[in-house]
Amino acid sequence: MNSKAMAALEAQGVGGEEHRATSLTGTEIAGTTLILTMTQEQAKEVLWRYPEAKGKVFSLAEYAKRGGDVADPYGGDEASYQAAATVIGDALDAFVERIPAGAAVAKP
Repeated sequence: MNSKAMAALEAQGVGGEEHRATSLTGTEIAGTTLILTMTQEQAKEVLWRYPEAKGKVFSLAEYAKRGGDVADPYGGDEASYQAAATVIGDALDAFVERIPAGAAVAKP
């Protein structure tokens, strides 16, 4: 993870030291009930590659009932990384509010 992304996470109170980007696989698709992407285009790409994921794939904004894609900050300045982190954080807060009290949440 680059230093700008790490700084944006730390500003949100999140540690990213152990995060590693990986490619999505058919095995992961089969073993999950929800796949969240940063953009509608990414969600479409997942469905194009894995049609069996229909009903499981949403953009984060769509699922959290927030408008707009998360702009990719890659190659941008620190402000663009901070902006993306804020949008993601706000969407995740809205997402968490939608989880019914007492619902079981699987951990990876």
